[in-house]
Amino acid sequence: MTTIRTAKAAGGCAALVLACVLAGGCSQKEEILTIAFSNDMTGEIRSCGCTSKDFGGLGRRATFLRNERRTSSQLVLFEGGDFFGTKVNYGEEKAGLTLRSMAYMKYDGIVIGEKDLSLGVDYLVEQVVALRVPVVVANLYDVEADTLIFQPNRVFTLPGGLRVGVIGVMGERLKLPLPPNSRRVRVKSAQAAVEREVAAIKDDVHLVVVLAHMSLVGLRKLGENNPDIDLVVGGHDARAMRSPRRFGNAFVVQTANRGRYMGIARATVQRNQGILDLSANVAPLGIDYQDHEAIVKLFQSYDMEIARKERVRVRASVPSGEHIKNRFASSENCRSCHTDIYDHWGDTRHAHAFATLEGQNRQYDRDCTPCHVTGFYQIGGFLSEEETPEFTNVQCEACHGNAGAHVRNPSRKTESQARVACKTCHTAEQTPDFEFGKYWARIKHPPPEDAHSGSK
Repeated sequence: MTTIRTAKAAGGCAALVLACVLAGGCSQKEEILTIAFSNDMTGEIRSCGCTSKDFGGLGRRATFLRNERRTSSQLVLFEGGDFFGTKVNYGEEKAGLTLRSMAYMKYDGIVIGEKDLSLGVDYLVEQVVALRVPVVVANLYDVEADTLIFQPNRVFTLPGGLRVGVIGVMGERLKLPLPPNSRRVRVKSAQAAVEREVAAIKDDVHLVVVLAHMSLVGLRKLGENNPDIDLVVGGHDARAMRSPRRFGNAFVVQTANRGRYMGIARATVQRNQGILDLSANVAPLGIDYQDHEAIVKLFQSYDMEIARKERVRVRASVPSGEHIKNRFASSENCRSCHTDIYDHWGDTRHAHAFATLEGQNRQYDRDCTPCHVTGFYQIGGFLSEEETPEFTNVQCEACHGNAGAHVRNPSRKTESQARVACKTCHTAEQTPDFEFGKYWARIKHPPPEDAHSGSK
C-alpha cells in the first residue's frame, strides 16, 4: 500500500489500534470482503422480457444475493441511487415495492438520486422510516429549516468484527424534480460533506465507504481529495465499470443501469491498512436466476393491486369503445377480405403477444402492455382485456394504422407504418439484435412459401 494509506492506518484508526494493543495485540491477517452493489435501476422492477439477454428484476437480484451470502462469510450490500422511475404508470406502487424488496435484501447503505425524489421528499422519508431502510445522504438539506433530511452516515460491524462506516452524498449539479405539495430541498457541497463525515467516523472504523450519486468527474474528485476513503460506490451516469477504477487511495465501482446487472467485488482487507486489493465485475441477472420466493409474494400483492386499479380506472373514466367514432377495426374485420394474410399473421408471435404477458402476470403493467396489444394510448384502441379483448395481440393495425375507415369504405386505403411501428417496441434495450430487414422478412405479406414451416 502507499505511504498515505499507512499514515491513515496509524492516525485515522488510532482508537481501534489502541484498543487492540490494550487487549493484548491484534492479528494483522488479511480478510476477504464481498461487496455487492447496484445503481440506476430507474423503476425497472421486473426482468426486461427481451427476446435475447433477458436480464434483471428484483426477484432475480434477491436470489443472486442469497447465493452470494451462502458462499461469502462477510458481505456488504450498497445502492448508488436512482432506484425509482417516474411517477407515471403506477410509480408510487412500484416505489413501494422497490423499497420493500430492498428492505428484505438487507441493504447496508443506500444513497438516493434525483429520480428518487420524483414522488416528493416527504413520501420518501415516510417510507424510509416505516421500512427502516438505511438511506444516508450527508448533503441534502431542507431549505427552510436548513437541516439534513436523512442521516449523514452509518457505522456497523460485520460478524467477523470488521467495522464499516458508510457516507452518502449527491452531486450538487443534479436537476431535482419539483413534485407538488412537497418541501423544498437543496444539495450542498459533496466535498465538504464527505470531509466532515469522514472526520467524524474514521477513528471508529476499519473501512470508509462513500456512496456517491454523481458524475464520473465527481467520483474522481472525491477519491483524489479524500485519502481516508477506501471505497466509492457510484451512480447517476449508469455506465458500468467492467473493472474497478482507482482515484487517489479509493477504489471506485459502479454497475450498469435498469437493474439488469448486479455489481460484485472481492476485496482483500487488512484492518489497519484498509483495502489492499479489489477485483470487481458486473454479473448479468439472467434466466439462470429464478425469482426469489419472498419477492414473488411481494409482486403478487402488487399485481393484484394494479389489476384492481386498472379495472376501476377503465370503468370510471373511459367511455364505451362502441361509441367512439374512430374506433380501430381489429384483425377479425380484416380477415374476410385478406384471408391468406390473416392466416399467415396467425402463425407469427405477434398473434400471441398478449399471452406472453398473461404467462408472466404482466397484462396490467403499462410498461409492457403497449407492445403486446393494438392501439394502446390511441383513440379507439386497446383499453383493457375486459373492455376491449378484440384488440389484444399485435394485429394488422399495429403496422397499418387505424383501419376503421377502410372497413367502412374499402376505397379508403391505409398506409403501412411498419418501419416506424417496429422500432417503437423493438428498441435496442428490448431487442438488442433487432435488424428491420431480418425481422420484417418473418412477417411480411404476401406470406412466403414457408409461412407455416415454423420459422417465425
